[in-house]
Amino acid sequence: MYNVTSLPQFSSSSELDRIVEELVNLAASRGLSTRSLSIHLIDLNRRTEASYQSDVFRYPASIPKLFWLVSLYGLQANGQIPRQPVDFPLNGCRTDVCKMAQKSDNEAASRVVDLISNTTSSQLDVGYDTWLKRRYSINEFFENAGYQGLDISQKNFPIPYLEMSLPKGRDLQMRGNLNNPDRNRLTARQTARLMYELAAELAVSSEDSREMLMLLEQNLDPNVWGPEEYDAIQGFFGEGIFQHRDRIRFYSKVGWTQEGRMEVAFIQDSSGRAYILSVFGEGSDYGDDWEIFKQISERVYSQLVF
Repeated sequence: MYNVTSLPQFSSSSELDRIVEELVNLAASRGLSTRSLSIHLIDLNRRTEASYQSDVFRYPASIPKLFWLVSLYGLQANGQIPRQPVDFPLNGCRTDVCKMAQKSDNEAASRVVDLISNTTSSQLDVGYDTWLKRRYSINEFFENAGYQGLDISQKNFPIPYLEMSLPKGRDLQMRGNLNNPDRNRLTARQTARLMYELAAELAVSSEDSREMLMLLEQNLDPNVWGPEEYDAIQGFFGEGIFQHRDRIRFYSKVGWTQEGRMEVAFIQDSSGRAYILSVFGEGSDYGDDWEIFKQISERVYSQLVF
């Protein structure tokens, strides 16, 4: 079970409400569906928050990798799994833990999911009901701490080392009715909450929280992320504020498919201002729009920091 069992308490804020309303209007002005949008914004200095449809469950793409990271550290701390080797981006990011958090690598994430659930995609030595219960233990880890209704039990595809471009075998079986399949689901509020617990050094332990943040920190220098074939900056929050990189520490996890775009980030400015922004845009219009998250980030930063 995840150690943080009480929900964070924040006050409402007319200032943040105005900012969030502006972001919704921005999406509408670009012809994007506001019904498919969720936003959660937390001002860490004033301990205030504002939201738009942030309790709506949406398909989160790679955002579950943030939750798998915290689950991994929690199970390690409890002695339920062996402590895994970890390196960091500056050291080459060669371990599965780093590649999952920093690079959103599906192969690394698949091995982490196997470890924290005591399953494998090809496992046949236990019955399906036992296998499914073990895989669902990833959900229960967070549900018992108040993250009700989430589903983060399914892997991200493709997974080349398993020769799986799409789910098959038990990974396919757990999806149920293929005309209306079960899929991962999270809310923008739940995702902002977990990032807050990392920022506040509450997740697992202060030392573990700091280490997980090191794995999630993104370098905003375009000489670093620009040459990458796939990166977590272009088309996301980081691109909107990378010009301020000399005064920012930026921690984020993104998710993207042709079916949507989502991100949660913890931003610290050298002025002392800090905030968490979580945005889920569901649907191909968000998946295809490489400007909207950049513009959202730019507006929030300019209004909360300057």
